[in-house]
Amino acid sequence: MQAVLIGCGDHGGGILIPACLSAGIRLTCLVDRNTDRARALAGQWNIPRVHASVDELDAGSGVDAEAAIVALPPTEQAHHAAWALSGGLHVFIEKPPALDPGELQALVSHARTAGRAC
Repeated sequence: MQAVLIGCGDHGGGILIPACLSAGIRLTCLVDRNTDRARALAGQWNIPRVHASVDELDAGSGVDAEAAIVALPPTEQAHHAAWALSGGLHVFIEKPPALDPGELQALVSHARTAGRAC
């Protein structure tokens, strides 16, 4: 499986990258506002692309992946998960995936409509 990692902080960069690679998941892109940190991680782990935001990508054709791993603070997770689902990507998201029940229900509905796992 190929995936894009959104969020390269301590958890994303320090735990999820090595975990993904040891599980055979090929990370094709890192997305993080701190592009210096993301570039350093990409160089360390041989990940080909870095972007400052998902707005720089087209989830449908600009991402060479089947899934997105969202490792962001709870205030940002639902938005980024919806972006990935709208592009046909499966989503792995940290808990809590949303800030309130309505936001969570919208995310679940989006996943069902897209026919993707979230």
